Amino acid sequence: MVKKAKESIDALSLGILLLDIEGQVVSISKAADQILHINSSRLGLVNNRLVLKNEQIDQQLQAHISAAIKPNPEVRGYCAGAITLKPSANNQPRMELLISPFNGTYSISDPPVEPLGALVFLKDYGNQVALSAKILSELYDLTSTEVEVCQAMLENRNTQEIADRMSVSTDAVRYHYKNLFKKFGVRRQCELVQLIARSVAGITCDEGRGQEKPSKCI
Repeated sequence: MVKKAKESIDALSLGILLLDIEGQVVSISKAADQILHINSSRLGLVNNRLVLKNEQIDQQLQAHISAAIKPNPEVRGYCAGAITLKPSANNQPRMELLISPFNGTYSISDPPVEPLGALVFLKDYGNQVALSAKILSELYDLTSTEVEVCQAMLENRNTQEIADRMSVSTDAVRYHYKNLFKKFGVRRQCELVQLIARSVAGITCDEGRGQEKPSKCI
């Protein structure tokens, strides 16, 4: 079961680190490992602890981790804290960290168990997530071609670029736009892109996608 759980976590596009009650990293998802590698100038593991290179912000992170390991037992769904790393001068993108207690599994009616550690979630806005074609298709009843158009739009490709990629005319691409507007219930292309980006189809990555450029599917 542990192996299956790890496989499920590794399929997520969100980076996840599990810390024990000492603040040591005991498990790291594939996405988190890639995020740390790509952003090694801003954060990383030192003596098996997650640290930020900015000392002031790192103090905030360590305080949040300590709070997560020893949370308020009276508060359910407690979030210890969140941190934003703003885009830097050397083109490093925005990044967000969410720190939360890890209390194991318990039912709504049962009291919380003793904390087992903390969870740190990493979101790197510089990594373009490849949509799960299967999930996107099931959510909005899309054809494989419509899914391809959605992915291209999420990559900020214009109509001509999408047409060239798919070896079709721009009129054909606009035809797909109209069908997508109807299925998504929107009227403008920007609204469609926003809805696609927020879709749960981006939570998991399709097997085999983004292999040439790992940062595209983390």
